[in-house]
Amino acid sequence: MSTQSDIFSLRSVSHAGSSAEFAELCNTLYESELKMLAESSLDDARALKRRLGSIGHYVRRAAQALLVAAHRSDNPLQFDVQNASWLSRQRPRPPIPKLSPATWLQKHAQLAMPLPVLEKLPAQQGAIESIRLDTVDEIDISGERIHLNQSGWFEFSGMHEAPDGERQLQLLRPDKASMVAACAGHRWGPAGRLAPHPLSLRELLLTTTVSWSGFNEVQRLPF
Repeated sequence: MSTQSDIFSLRSVSHAGSSAEFAELCNTLYESELKMLAESSLDDARALKRRLGSIGHYVRRAAQALLVAAHRSDNPLQFDVQNASWLSRQRPRPPIPKLSPATWLQKHAQLAMPLPVLEKLPAQQGAIESIRLDTVDEIDISGERIHLNQSGWFEFSGMHEAPDGERQLQLLRPDKASMVAACAGHRWGPAGRLAPHPLSLRELLLTTTVSWSGFNEVQRLPF
């Protein structure tokens, strides 16, 4: 029977990087996650305790998956171990696919699939635009709509069904440009490019499930 240390051992996965890279990446992910927790509004002591207790599990899981993804031959991104981030040249404006996602979703949508969502913040928050990854957790074929874990319901056309007034969300048809922008944390303001935003541990795990050879499958995690 495998133990937890066996599951997360780099020796169990080929081409996953060195043990030094793994250790460095784990340290970076720990620091990043602890900083996000410190800056969060979470004030429930029991909830905070649960989050802290699970960090080790998810950090090791994410580190292994990221190193495996970084060595995939079809991955167009470069991985920065020191900063736990994906790198790619940023376009001058958000790369929004011209085609509606409707036909593509009818044919390819499946549970756990990572999809790109365009987020536009209001002017009082800087009018910042970014493309973020979210994952499918419910599909209503007859109603031609899809539910994403963090973003809620969208029509197959890409329209968000529950706008909250604080931000605009639009589901995009996945293509290389939009998925690269989402994985690399690219952002844009009224004057053009902004510094990329750091991805959460959840978002980093989602980047490792992207199937770059067509986006119509889910790349399973290597454990």
